[in-house]
Amino acid sequence: MKCDPFLKMEISGANENERQIVYNEKELLLLRWYKLMNPIAKSAVQSALDHFLNRDVYLHLETTNGAYAVHKQESTMTVGAYIRNGRICFGRGVITGEGPYRVGLKMEIGWVYAEGLTDFEIDQAGRLLLAGHDQEGRLAVALELSFTPFDL
Repeated sequence: MKCDPFLKMEISGANENERQIVYNEKELLLLRWYKLMNPIAKSAVQSALDHFLNRDVYLHLETTNGAYAVHKQESTMTVGAYIRNGRICFGRGVITGEGPYRVGLKMEIGWVYAEGLTDFEIDQAGRLLLAGHDQEGRLAVALELSFTPFDL
């Protein structure tokens, strides 16, 4: 059994497909989200970004080194940023890099940018979910787009 300090849950199993959650409902959703994600396929992500062009969309963007940094070294500063259900409209969306990837969304008066992305999913609701996981599978960055607000 190991404990992921960011998700505050215990995970068991020899590999990713055997992981089981033994914590709460919110973290079950986070683990489910992680397990469904696939390594980024640039062409698929670019097509998904194009689908959201020039339309009002809801944005979820977060970055964190959170508990990881503090857990490994007490003197390390914890940093993070978070926005959920920010409504934006972008006229250009681009994925670049060779992995980890970067996504930039060009709005009329600025940019939204996420770097370090490794995985993606297009869920049943048509939302684009992008995430960057470190070598241990912990979330470091997430960028999500949806035509409807995300659950709070």
